[in-house]
Amino acid sequence: MISAIVVSYQAIDVLKQCLDKLIAALGAWDHQIIVVDNSTDESALRLGRLYPDIDWIVNQANVGFAVASNQGAANARGEWLLFVNPDLMINEHAIRFMLETANEHPECGCFGPRIESPTGRIEKTCNRHLPGLRAAWRSLFGLGARSMYRRDSGPVPCLSGACFLVKRVTFEEVSGFDPSLPLYLDDMDLFWRLGQQGEPLQFVNEAVVQHVGGASVSQLPNPRMTSLMRVIAFDRAFAKRRQAVRRFVHRASLGLFACFAVLLEVLALFPATCFGRTKWVLNWLRLHASMLCLCATGRFASRQLPANWPRHFLG
Repeated sequence: MISAIVVSYQAIDVLKQCLDKLIAALGAWDHQIIVVDNSTDESALRLGRLYPDIDWIVNQANVGFAVASNQGAANARGEWLLFVNPDLMINEHAIRFMLETANEHPECGCFGPRIESPTGRIEKTCNRHLPGLRAAWRSLFGLGARSMYRRDSGPVPCLSGACFLVKRVTFEEVSGFDPSLPLYLDDMDLFWRLGQQGEPLQFVNEAVVQHVGGASVSQLPNPRMTSLMRVIAFDRAFAKRRQAVRRFVHRASLGLFACFAVLLEVLALFPATCFGRTKWVLNWLRLHASMLCLCATGRFASRQLPANWPRHFLG
């Protein structure tokens, strides 16, 4: 039995498309579909009436991806857990290829497909190296993964959290996702811990899925603040892996960058006022001031995050 888990946050439009594709794709197997909704409106309740056979978990607040994913897994009945983003369109062939690969490689506990954009471009994050300083710096400037780990099927150090198939017992052995890590590195942390547990990850190049991308993030009140989440995530990840030198270098380079950015933004305030761009400059100033706060104290002030973002990883 396959238990598919979809975590959604204000992504009602693409979620309906995702569920239609998911229901059709899972038709050949005994399955269960669980949707965990972090939205603060009633959109999930309305959509739930259209899909009475789906198990719905509606949270009263945005508890974050990691917590919501663990909620879904705790309610799963299947031997396999299939995690699917609400903006990802899966198909029967992709699931079949991953299950066939699982039978061929019983030593592996987790399997990921080749993820493509709607234009057919392969997303380099579908199999990748575990993130280090270079990835942290690229992320700071909004750049994605530099290259894939491999182009063909085979073992990899890291998959993508947008879509992966994992044995439920394997997921439970590592206690699922770590809620202390925010969005963007919570999936990589899970894959890292699976590797540490001796559970190889397998990339399945023949399994192709389509990823629209950014459906939930685009609904945030200030999407550029996602850079802040990435900074927090890398800092927490380096600390968790006990990589003190990398954490120090990350904070030092981040502090230099943030100091320079704050200086420029303070100087730009007066011209921005003349051109009606004060709010735009202040948003960036708030972001880089938050980065300086991390470098100086190791913490973020919760008021610097949007009100509907989870706070449990700020400690």
